[in-house]
Amino acid sequence: MLYLRSLVNFGLNYFFDSIIDIEHAIENSDEANANHYLARGRCYACLSMFKEAITDLSIAINLNKDLLDVSKTKTNLFRHISIGASVLI
Repeated sequence: MLYLRSLVNFGLNYFFDSIIDIEHAIENSDEANANHYLARGRCYACLSMFKEAITDLSIAINLNKDLLDVSKTKTNLFRHISIGASVLI
């Protein structure tokens, strides 16, 4: 429940409230959940707390390698390549 509320707070740009909810969710969870660390890492990044963001995002990826979404990475890469190619023309 706290995790879902944290997502709502994130969507409303209430990043500090979201972090508090996620921290409670992490404390009350029986085992580590990659989504909790991913969400908190995103909040930290939005707050320009990059060291904390990198730490949490690294934990999330170590817990669940599937978080490395290959299709999005490919799409973004091709988008950057096509933009770069059009600038060169």
